Amino acid sequence: MQTHRLTLLLFVLTLLLPASAHAGRKVRLMYDAPSASSGGPAVAVTFENAREAKKGGDELPLIAQERGSYGIPSGIFSGARKSGHADTVVPEWATSVLRAAGYDARVGADPSLPTLNVRLAKLWGDGMGPRQTFSFQATLSLHPPGGGDATWEGAIIVSTGVTTIIRFDDKFELGFVRAFDDGTKSLLASIATEGFQAALPGANLEAAAAAAAVVGTEEAGLRKDDTAVASDGGDEGDEATAPKENDTPCKSFDPDVARWGCTSLISGFVMAGVGVGLTIGGDQISRQLATDLGHPGLPVVGSTFTSGLHFPASDPAPEVGPAVLAHVSELMFVYGLQTTVPVLAANIPGAIVGGSGADIQTMKAFAGIVTLPAMAPAAVVHLHRFATVWVPEWERNAEGGP
Repeated sequence: MQTHRLTLLLFVLTLLLPASAHAGRKVRLMYDAPSASSGGPAVAVTFENAREAKKGGDELPLIAQERGSYGIPSGIFSGARKSGHADTVVPEWATSVLRAAGYDARVGADPSLPTLNVRLAKLWGDGMGPRQTFSFQATLSLHPPGGGDATWEGAIIVSTGVTTIIRFDDKFELGFVRAFDDGTKSLLASIATEGFQAALPGANLEAAAAAAAVVGTEEAGLRKDDTAVASDGGDEGDEATAPKENDTPCKSFDPDVARWGCTSLISGFVMAGVGVGLTIGGDQISRQLATDLGHPGLPVVGSTFTSGLHFPASDPAPEVGPAVLAHVSELMFVYGLQTTVPVLAANIPGAIVGGSGADIQTMKAFAGIVTLPAMAPAAVVHLHRFATVWVPEWERNAEGGP
């Protein structure tokens, strides 16, 4: 029984470690910078973080939550690959939009210049499964040189979403890019209003309209792996963009595929390894429990596929230890099986196709074709076990069998 308790403790710790790591997942907070123009007056851009306490108000990098099994949330934080947080990215974004309208915009307070203050009220993503929603809200106020009352006030209110069925972009990175795209259109529209122009005249409205017309489209000539990212040092940068060459072991991958797919494949094979360990461990613990309960002679490997004898009968009432361990071993086996089979069924063909140099469109089409069939083998095993293991097991317990 001491061995069983130690196994239970190790299993619980195994479940806790990935959850803790996942709770700190980082992404890049990015935006597509519209094409700049010139000829307008200088303007300073300042920033205030006025987000809710539990949605980035107290913890600046916190920008989203990702809900897993049973809706349990884990945090999504900005700052991946030395990229910036809201306090650098948002004012840099506003500066790039002003530059698209011809203003000589720069980040930071300057009493000698008119100032656009961006008060960030909300920058938040929330997702479960394939669906993510994103909100971007800010109040804007334009102040004359030296401060004083606002000469113009406006707002950015954006709500958008991402439905990722075939995931190559990170869902949260892409979602925030889209939120900033909509914010860019909104701010450029505000700049073109009579009120803004009365407060800060001199914009190149033709250039602003042209930028607004193409932002977020292929016509803009921007790629998500070249997206502007405000780094911690304030540069738009080199360390936040995708590598120009594929890293080992993805030398033969198309660069667009390697950008997202290589990491996913590697992590998938790691998860498959964890799944294999859980499957084998659950199977061996279940077999030993069945033997201890008086059912010897089960196959050395794979007995859990066809037997539920590791669960003690309900009458007479079983001891707590074996009953709990029976459930734990069953969860290990099922979770391991559900992890291993679909991942390997999708990852092995994916690695072969990706390694052949297939482009991103081919890989997406392939992933769409193979994803559902990859789930089928595990589903067949679960249905077979339900019919051949759990229905008889239910009847055995209901009858108070041995």
